[in-house]
Amino acid sequence: MATWNTIATAAKAVLDAIPGFPTTSIRKENTVHARDTITSSLCVISFGDEQLQPGVATFGDSTDKPTISKVYGLVFSLYIVNPGNIETTLSTFPDFVLAAKQALNTATLSGASTVWNTDLVENPAWENQAFKDGVEWSEFGINFYSAEARNG
Repeated sequence: MATWNTIATAAKAVLDAIPGFPTTSIRKENTVHARDTITSSLCVISFGDEQLQPGVATFGDSTDKPTISKVYGLVFSLYIVNPGNIETTLSTFPDFVLAAKQALNTATLSGASTVWNTDLVENPAWENQAFKDGVEWSEFGINFYSAEARNG
């Protein structure tokens, strides 16, 4: 059975495998504040919603204990330190955001065997925001669809 921690840990491993990707941490909430000192780029994975997927039939047949589909939402917040000239390293921030989205928005998730689909959740208001001097911020969500034991 997948759990929040299983899915978040598997997602962290995917991001950690991206060459040059910022340090990734898992937190209950995205607790980075503008008053915090951020000296290096980071990605914070925080917990969103857990829901039963409405209107989905159970998996399996009558001979085994069927499973139901649950949706686990995770929020990914990237804070990229970029204190240099606004005309340098133009591609770094968008490249990290795109690499993260592409790596996680897949049909399965290595390390979380019950995940069978994902959904990317985006909002233009969450993209490329100034967080504080020298730090750019972007956020997106991924809903992970998991086949769970009926009473799990």
